[in-house]
Amino acid sequence: MNNFLPWLKRMLLGLSLTTLLILVFIFLLKINISVLRIVLIYIVMFILYNITWQIEKKKIKFSLLKFSIFAGMLGWGIFFATIMTLLLNIPFDLKVALINYSMSLAGGFLWGVLTFKLTKYFGNKKQQKSEKVK
Repeated sequence: MNNFLPWLKRMLLGLSLTTLLILVFIFLLKINISVLRIVLIYIVMFILYNITWQIEKKKIKFSLLKFSIFAGMLGWGIFFATIMTLLLNIPFDLKVALINYSMSLAGGFLWGVLTFKLTKYFGNKKQQKSEKVK
């Protein structure tokens, strides 16, 4: 029970933000969203919030490479795939959605590795400059 109430609070916040996002798409942007798409959005939201909850609860520490890859796959890959599936996959086709997710996760993985390489490269350059000044 000690972990349930904070988890429930986080889930309710996530559900309300997701519902607000869906309402914005339906009413303000005049995009017709099917029930299957709404279910997909809620499933993705539930998975993402539970993953971040487990990371926070277990106090998992990442190395820079693992964090870059994790952030790329979750933050860039899944988020981007959900938006692309929501907006461009009309009418909804499961094969296209699976292709979007698999390509976006691969792109997120590459983005994470590239971010790590660039961070290491520019970090080393900055460190070398500071050593030359001393």
